[in-house]
Amino acid sequence: MKMQYLYVCAALLLCPFISLAQSAEPSTLNVSLTEALERVVSEMPGRMVNLRGELLANNPEDVDYASRLVLSGAENCMISVFNTPGDTTACWKADYPAVDDFGAAKKLYRSVYEALKSARITRLHPGVVYKLEGDFIAADETKQSNSIEFTLGPGDQPEFRKIRVQILMSYLMPTWKLTVQVYEKPGELGMGSDEAAQ
Repeated sequence: MKMQYLYVCAALLLCPFISLAQSAEPSTLNVSLTEALERVVSEMPGRMVNLRGELLANNPEDVDYASRLVLSGAENCMISVFNTPGDTTACWKADYPAVDDFGAAKKLYRSVYEALKSARITRLHPGVVYKLEGDFIAADETKQSNSIEFTLGPGDQPEFRKIRVQILMSYLMPTWKLTVQVYEKPGELGMGSDEAAQ
């Protein structure tokens, strides 16, 4: 009887540690915009293999995965890997919930721009602080799509020069949808440009 009591006590003491070990690496990680940006950019050289979740679609031109990294406030996050001649590019995107009101969409568009513009990425290289460079372009209700594209500066690290961050606001009748995308621009540097130069 005494031995059974000791086993029960030991099991109860170990339960929190077992639970912590199991939840130490969750299947999805919910993060802020700045944290998402830092994590995605750091994973770009490896085509975001560590962020890929469930396979969603396998097409000849691209393969889509659910993202294990989920942006707070977004309703859908995914990773697409595109196979293009001479290069393989990857794109991470997060869709915010669609809204009916252009004014509300425009406000979110500006808010996301300000958050990205003030983001400081410090964990890519020791002693180097990266920031996003891109001018604000006001959203226009008469356009089907509005966008702002950022580059990552300073641009003296070759593995990050192709990276672009984009805010895209699209009108899909009857709603406005805001998407943040992080991707590599193919053909600008790397294999695409090397081949063109030869």
